Amino acid sequence: QREMKLFLNSVMCRLFGHKYTLKRNITPYLREVKCERCGKEFGMNDETKSVLPLDNELKKLHSVLLNGT
Repeated sequence: QREMKLFLNSVMCRLFGHKYTLKRNITPYLREVKCERCGKEFGMNDETKSVLPLDNELKKLHSVLLNGT
């Protein structure tokens, strides 16, 4: 049943787009978001109007921008 729900949510995202919720702001134009339906995480950049899957490399970059380390 859980697998069916995840599958249906995945189909909904493909048909209608993701339903983003804010996880955290990195800078005034960079943020991390998560889809309420399918659970996928993304990095959004308003300056370049881009949305990228939030992988370990992007998480590390965001950490550097937030903490300076």
